[in-house]
Amino acid sequence: MNFDLHMNSVDNLTGLSELRNLRSLNFCCDHAEHTTSQHGIHMDIFWCSVAKLLCCNLRNPGSASNIFCPPSVELASLITSNSESNLMELHVAATWMFPRVPIWTGQFQKLSTLGICVEKMMPVDFDLLAGLPNLLHLWLWIRKSPEMRIIIHGGAMAFKLLKYLRITCFAPCLTFMAGAVSELQTLELDIHEDGGERHGPSTIQGVEHLSRLRQVDVYIHFEGADTESQRRAADAEAILKNVISVYPGHPSINIRPTDNRNSLCKIHELSSDTSDRDEEAERQGNDPVDRSAEAATHAPAAVADGSTRNSR
Repeated sequence: MNFDLHMNSVDNLTGLSELRNLRSLNFCCDHAEHTTSQHGIHMDIFWCSVAKLLCCNLRNPGSASNIFCPPSVELASLITSNSESNLMELHVAATWMFPRVPIWTGQFQKLSTLGICVEKMMPVDFDLLAGLPNLLHLWLWIRKSPEMRIIIHGGAMAFKLLKYLRITCFAPCLTFMAGAVSELQTLELDIHEDGGERHGPSTIQGVEHLSRLRQVDVYIHFEGADTESQRRAADAEAILKNVISVYPGHPSINIRPTDNRNSLCKIHELSSDTSDRDEEAERQGNDPVDRSAEAATHAPAAVADGSTRNSR
């Protein structure tokens, strides 16, 4: 079901909660003509309806709208009341940015596909996602480059079914430990030319531990058509190809420079301040950060399973 918030009345927004057998909902607000206060009211009513549907049969909610604002009510309080949710897919990477991976994500034990954008990732966030028992496809858009290396550990219960992993980050520094994501078949990275130059060969390590890996796609975003920008992108391409090609399983490798100006998945690094560096590594508030204006400029395509990439 396709649902545009601003093409529907308050009665329709309220009545949405009565569709108890609804399984799939694609929502947007691309025709917004309401005042800010009206918009907030509509959003609150909409999310209350969605929360009720999540407690019924709704399995696949998602949005590709790049001007969609986060709910002004506390999202966690809306959807954590039912630990037996049937939710199987959640596509919101293009919709809003969370400060961290929300704690409530861990309650969706049937979740198989997740696309989510976070301001930053901490080790505990990866542990939370790794514990989702049925997760097959994961897309993480990390807006602040990690200050420490991202290490994905092995373990019998860690990402035990994950077959597709996409990480979008300005400068990822990623390591797969022995036994990590043992079923992974497709790895996809969206990085920036400057990020690739920053970490060089250490951008990705431990590929040799991915015994079932069959496909590696890396998109290196460069700025403009100037020679220096393209040179950095080409250097990053050569370095990453050398790193990945040593993997004994010989996966198909596709490394492609991409003009950041023309990509729907525009990669720009959010700055880190001192408070970020001194922050304790504990779970912070999980309500979405209002990045609607920023998302309108930098939103990626809302595809969590990698099946289509119209931005390329």
